[in-house]
Amino acid sequence: MKIKKYVLILLFLINPLFGDDDFFIDEYRNHFSNLLVDTMSSIDNFFVDSNETSHNNTYAELSTSIAKESRLDFEEDIRFKIRVNLPKVQKHLKLYIEDEDSDNILYNETQLQQDKLQDNMQNKQYYVRLEFFKFAIKGITNKLSGGVRIRSNTLVPYANYHSNYKLYEDTKFKSAISNNFRLYTDDGLEDYLSFNTLYNFNNTLRGVWRNIFRYDESPIEVFDSDYSFLYKLDRTKEVSVGFGVTDSIKNFGRSKIDNLNLHSSFFHLFHKDWMYYEVSTYVLKREANDYENSYRVFLNLGIYFNTDR
Repeated sequence: MKIKKYVLILLFLINPLFGDDDFFIDEYRNHFSNLLVDTMSSIDNFFVDSNETSHNNTYAELSTSIAKESRLDFEEDIRFKIRVNLPKVQKHLKLYIEDEDSDNILYNETQLQQDKLQDNMQNKQYYVRLEFFKFAIKGITNKLSGGVRIRSNTLVPYANYHSNYKLYEDTKFKSAISNNFRLYTDDGLEDYLSFNTLYNFNNTLRGVWRNIFRYDESPIEVFDSDYSFLYKLDRTKEVSVGFGVTDSIKNFGRSKIDNLNLHSSFFHLFHKDWMYYEVSTYVLKREANDYENSYRVFLNLGIYFNTDR
């Protein structure tokens, strides 16, 4: 299975060298995009019998990743997310289907699984969430949703509340604070408080400062902060450099630095605006390694579905 996957990745990467003509993956991608949209449109029409024509912008993304870090074996993972749109049922009704990594606000490229790929897929949790109500109060945008967490044969319903407040916004500078609170029927809870800032130096260079604090039922809280500079080479290529730190805080008391990292990446949307690859490198100081330097290389290959319909 590994050989087939890596051969497929190689074919994806060398195809642009031969021009912009269609190749075999186009047919499969277009077929899945059409199937996805047609299925959701049929569901939409089933609930609302109307001759009205509505554009369905159901969207999906699938990516496969491999990574190698010093002193660790090769790692691999697959992630996906689907945003379902049913415009006739409700203009603002949105259904999200994601794996646990895509759902996790704190996920980054240093957190790939080390199990076998097939085991990862079987052991992962999956989330189905329906966003059904959106409203604004005094500049605060609020979203209410409900969903279910799925793992093997276990289903755990949950309620989700998300709020976002723009502290400041102009053409160059944007700053916002948001909170995402989730309560599960098995008494579990998650709360993510985020403070994010974006500064546009010019049309091609911007700085992003991201801060996330996570609280849940465990005694360990997590604070993650990252600052990055992103430079847009052209419409399809972007490079970035930055640094980040992750702290563990036990019961809101003494903190402990889990890891420090310097990172860089190159993103390229290389085939028809729907296939991309991203190569990232990290220099890490992890608490688990007594803060000795470790080095990590990460490759992510992804496909967007229904971006051009």
